[in-house]
Amino acid sequence: MEYTISETNNRKQVILFLGTPTSNSVTIQKSEIAVYKWVTFTDALNLFKYEDHKQVLKQAHEFLG
Repeated sequence: MEYTISETNNRKQVILFLGTPTSNSVTIQKSEIAVYKWVTFTDALNLFKYEDHKQVLKQAHEFLG
């Protein structure tokens, strides 16, 4: 998802990585990933402010079935 922050005219890109964990161990590439968080689908929906972003997540959730 990409959008522009109107106050600063900065473009922002959000990349979602979806999956089901097989363990609690996490290794991230810090140069590529600024923040990560494990959340449920419902909690993830509540993290989004805009309905179109929520719709993207719903479609991904349905795809992963």
